[in-house]
Amino acid sequence: MEHHVLTKTTNGSVVGMMNEFAFLADALCDQEGEADLLGLSLRLTDTPCGPLYRRHVRPDRELVAWLRESTGGDGG
Repeated sequence: MEHHVLTKTTNGSVVGMMNEFAFLADALCDQEGEADLLGLSLRLTDTPCGPLYRRHVRPDRELVAWLRESTGGDGG
C-alpha cells in the first residue's frame, strides 16, 4: 500500500482548470462513445488553459517550450 499526503493548494486556478478538464473529458467521451485515453489526452492538450495565458496558452505549446528550454534545443 502506498502512502499519500494531501494538502491545500496554493493556486485555486489550477484546481478550477482540472475541474474544467474533467468536465470536457466527460463531454468528449459522451460524444465519441468509449474512452480512448490516449486520444482524449491528445485532444485535451489543444484546450486553452487559464494558468498558461501569460505563457503559451495551451498545454501542448507549454510542453514544447519546456522541452526546448530543458534540452537547450531551438526546435529547428
